[in-house]
Amino acid sequence: NDRDFQSDRKIQSDREIQSDREFRSDQVIQSDREILSDREIRSDREIQSDREIQSGREIRIDREIWSDLEIRSDQEIQSGREIQSDRVIRSDHVIRSDREILSDRETRSDREIQSDREIQSDREIQSYLEMQSDREIQSDQEIRNSE
Repeated sequence: NDRDFQSDRKIQSDREIQSDREFRSDQVIQSDREILSDREIRSDREIQSDREIQSGREIRIDREIWSDLEIRSDQEIQSGREIQSDRVIRSDHVIRSDREILSDRETRSDREIQSDREIQSDREIQSYLEMQSDREIQSDQEIRNSE
């Protein structure tokens, strides 16, 4: 009887030990799960934080690219305006030069006309003088002939 009792106690003790081991094992497993869960949460937060940082960098880069494009566009517009302005200035110079050439031609033409008139007038005077001289000579001859 005593042996049975001791045997029962031993079995009971073994069961309690086994039960304690299982309980501790369950606690370790539970603790490991909680640690793992905490690590996953931290990892998810770090990933999220990294994504937000990356997204912020991408937004900044996009803004910088957009700003560069706007600056480049403004520079191209300014350059286009300067080219247009240079063309207008060159066009004005060409028009002014053409006007000066035309004015010079008109002045030369006026001088040539004036010169032609003077030559014509000189010829008429010369012709008149020659005729006058011829008349005087003829008149002198007539006077001589009549004497």
